[in-house]
Amino acid sequence: MSTLLKIGASFFAIGAVLGIAHVAMSAPSAPEVLPEALQAKVQRVLQSADPDSMRSLASSLSSQGYPGQAKSLEEAADEIERAIKSAQPAGALPQVQGKVRRAVTSTGLLMPGRKEINHKSLAGQVALAFTDVQAGNEGPSAQGLLRQYQQQEVGRGYYKGNIDGLYGPKSALALANDQGIVPPRPLYWPKTNVAASKAAYVAKLDTKANADPQRAEEWRQAAQV
Repeated sequence: MSTLLKIGASFFAIGAVLGIAHVAMSAPSAPEVLPEALQAKVQRVLQSADPDSMRSLASSLSSQGYPGQAKSLEEAADEIERAIKSAQPAGALPQVQGKVRRAVTSTGLLMPGRKEINHKSLAGQVALAFTDVQAGNEGPSAQGLLRQYQQQEVGRGYYKGNIDGLYGPKSALALANDQGIVPPRPLYWPKTNVAASKAAYVAKLDTKANADPQRAEEWRQAAQV
């Protein structure tokens, strides 16, 4: 294992895989992405550059219903093992890493960053869609976009409300709390306790303003409801 340990340090650079693994796939249909907990395990074994650990995890992935991803991890283990057996110098490792990268991305084994990019992109689209818009004039396209965002934020824990496509204070605060976006003013408010809802919303944006001096004026303008 001494050779493995020596080469393992060089293979720590395989973390570069994690930064570009969201490259579009050429398969007819995108594979199911691994849950975040499993992705974390894959990250750890890739960074360890230990083929035995990688194959053990591949077996576990297969038993959990991810055969394509398991095969991809096994192929990555094979590439690393071949590099170890041939005692390639550190300077030759980037070529091997390229092969490993292709192996782990070919079936969507790892897609770190993809979620976050989608979150940010969708949040930005929602913010633009509801900027300088009046209630009732946002249109079905904007409402559909917002429903998608609301559903996403429910899963992420930043939105607790109806999936209705109506841009209210909960949707606006999801933009603020999740992505730090200064939100457009809400178009819809609860039918009861409107004054209390607005006061609570203003207070939360004031807190954002106090914590973000550079954009304090933007937060306070957004709070003028």
